[in-house]
Amino acid sequence: SSQFITPTQQEFFLNAVRGSDQLRQRMTWALSQIWVVSAARITLGEQYVPYIRLLQQHAFGNYFDLMRAMSLSPAMGRYLDMVNNGRAMGPRLPNENYARELLQLFS
Repeated sequence: SSQFITPTQQEFFLNAVRGSDQLRQRMTWALSQIWVVSAARITLGEQYVPYIRLLQQHAFGNYFDLMRAMSLSPAMGRYLDMVNNGRAMGPRLPNENYARELLQLFS
């Protein structure tokens, strides 16, 4: 499934090497090493591109704003099981994967 994301990754790295905004591209790459999504869950380039754009948009911004934007990101939602995550009902517990990652890794 990761074969679909390869052209997107190639374009990202070409832009990082040849782009006129080198610092923004390097910050985007650095943030992508913290705010990780995986091709195992994000299988199409069309799903990955908005994630990269979000990192680029927030490369020099306020980290709190980046945290908020990533919390609303479809790619992050899919990667950390927030999609269709229901509330606790009876014996069923909500998936707390994103909340744990937010507290342990992202903040």
